[in-house]
Amino acid sequence: MPLMPALLAAIAPFADVELMRLDTFGLLNQVYADPASFGFTNATDACYSEFVLTGGTTCANPDEYLSWDGFHPTSATHQILAAEMHEVVPEPAALGLMLIGLLGVVIGRFRIAWVHS
Repeated sequence: MPLMPALLAAIAPFADVELMRLDTFGLLNQVYADPASFGFTNATDACYSEFVLTGGTTCANPDEYLSWDGFHPTSATHQILAAEMHEVVPEPAALGLMLIGLLGVVIGRFRIAWVHS
């Protein structure tokens, strides 16, 4: 059984859980097919050459490369993935999480002020 149908069958019992899928493979294939439209001048070579422990060389313009070391994406590639993820995740959930995080910061500030008083 192909992976995606098997995965969907495995999560079927959790019908009340909302899952959002991000097709990173498809997105990266679009970038490879037309790298210039995404701002890349080099989608085939790695920006960092050689192995980390041997002291390789870094390209002068890493934001124009799709791959950092032949395996990991560059910061520019991460930005494309993050923008796509931002489109997939609904805003109300993100807003709620941000408010919870802000509440945690406020509580932390009050605790620090209380401890130091």
